[in-house]
Amino acid sequence: NKNYASEISLDTLSAECGINKFTLSRDFSSFTGTSPIQFLKNKRIDVAKGFLQKSTLSIRDVGIAAGIPDTTNFIRTFKKHTGTTPLKYRNRFL
Repeated sequence: NKNYASEISLDTLSAECGINKFTLSRDFSSFTGTSPIQFLKNKRIDVAKGFLQKSTLSIRDVGIAAGIPDTTNFIRTFKKHTGTTPLKYRNRFL
């Protein structure tokens, strides 16, 4: 939760936890109902939504702050999760 903006992989997480990545993924999914990578994507989109609602950061800077530094990838990922682009999402709150 604290390091959502960092580059995180399943290998990194498993090394931090000291367990096999397959065990980590299975146990994490059992506990949360989602895979570690999907959990991270969801967290990043939630953070981005907050920035879009409450800040005047550019779309690029929102993506960076949320941990998705490639703007094209950020827009694509955001739209996939929310059904709308970051700009259209922000305009709802203006």
